Amino acid sequence: MRRHRTELTPGPEEHRRPGPPPSPDSRRDEATMPGRDAPGNDPAQVVALQRTVGNRAVGRSIGWDQHEHGAGCGHVTPTGTEARRGADGGDRHALAHELTHAVQQRLGSPVAGRDDAPTPIQRYLTVAPGAAEYPQLGTAESDTPNPNFFPAQVPVDDSYVGPDGSLHVEYLGQAPLRISDKLDLAIEDTGGSWRQAKTFFATERRIAEANANLKGRVRFEAGSDYLELRRTRRFLKVKIGEQEQTLWQVEPVRYSVGGVEMGRGLDVRLAQRCNEMATAVTNRQGLAVEGEERYFDAIARLLGALTPTSAAAYRQQVQAAKAAASRDASAANVSALSAVYAAQIGAVMDLRADERFPDLVSRFGLNAFTPPPQIGDVLMIKSLERDASSGELDFHFAGVVARSGTDYVTMENFARHESTATLSSGDPQWYFQMYGTADPEQSFHREWDWEGRFPGRFTLTIRLGG
Repeated sequence: MRRHRTELTPGPEEHRRPGPPPSPDSRRDEATMPGRDAPGNDPAQVVALQRTVGNRAVGRSIGWDQHEHGAGCGHVTPTGTEARRGADGGDRHALAHELTHAVQQRLGSPVAGRDDAPTPIQRYLTVAPGAAEYPQLGTAESDTPNPNFFPAQVPVDDSYVGPDGSLHVEYLGQAPLRISDKLDLAIEDTGGSWRQAKTFFATERRIAEANANLKGRVRFEAGSDYLELRRTRRFLKVKIGEQEQTLWQVEPVRYSVGGVEMGRGLDVRLAQRCNEMATAVTNRQGLAVEGEERYFDAIARLLGALTPTSAAAYRQQVQAAKAAASRDASAANVSALSAVYAAQIGAVMDLRADERFPDLVSRFGLNAFTPPPQIGDVLMIKSLERDASSGELDFHFAGVVARSGTDYVTMENFARHESTATLSSGDPQWYFQMYGTADPEQSFHREWDWEGRFPGRFTLTIRLGG
């Protein structure tokens, strides 16, 4: 993505949602929002921040043309521009993962389905309403501007949903946009606000490419249903220099395996937990287990390059401790596993000042240097304390649904912990977001900025793909 700000483009502060952020006591274990001010060292500030919200993105390019607003729809229409883990199986890998939770519990850390994530970064172009480059908005029938063109979910009384579970949606006629470097993907740029965009835009080619990769692969609820991205009648005509593209608004449609429509746009309901949501989007199973293994494998690689001990030896330490705890989950074996985790995390944290460390992070494709993901890949950020505990949050996952060169769109959610009823299904709070890899400042890692917010932890962003 390319970032271009005009004098009409709001800066981070101007993009913030009016009014106070959600109360620190209102919810727990939420994803730390990307683009937010970093908390201080006060644990209460950290907890307050993580309770806000995950990525500003787009989850439903709704068929707004087909939706009738009424008293019972739960949508907010402004008068101006203000406005448990899933059934992954019970194999020995899952047991090893649960042993890690046992370690965390012994260390006094709460264990829950975490889906706390930071916001990404790319070389996208940001264009504000009124700028010469701002796209023409229209529908297949008319070029007349529509005040409900850009939907986003917003918090009301510190929650994105009402008491009855309906989603709070706010509509704008114009909004700042992030546009991919090739001008074939776009999304509302919600800046540092509390808005989470519910739609994105793509050329017909990008929509077809996404569906070719997702249909039959993306499964909901134990593999029975699949997701399709469907264009609506709304479009953006993007023209910058000699380049011109028509991008169509996209909405998710959920089908049964027999092809019966199960929900469309804002009516689609998915998992609240980030790992279950990413599995629903990509059909990549066992993300929590895979993510943990990849996290410690990356630590082994870093330590192997920075110390006389080989990466293989560090891996063997973890594998041996896990195997012992899997055979006999006694207090002694669980403590031994905890000690191995903590020793490796502490060792790599102590080596972060080594002049070789940044080059190794780049060489190994970690953090802001993750390679461009493919459709169906998952981005993970994982952060643990020096003693291997997770504190108030552990990880965030985001599944990739569309891509263009080094820019990509994810479909995400995270546990809001206001209700446990929709942690695994039936939740409307998903959204889309665009990230990039050409510019480290636009990466998934930098936008979420868990390193900056949690300096006492060891944080890694890793692409789970292939």
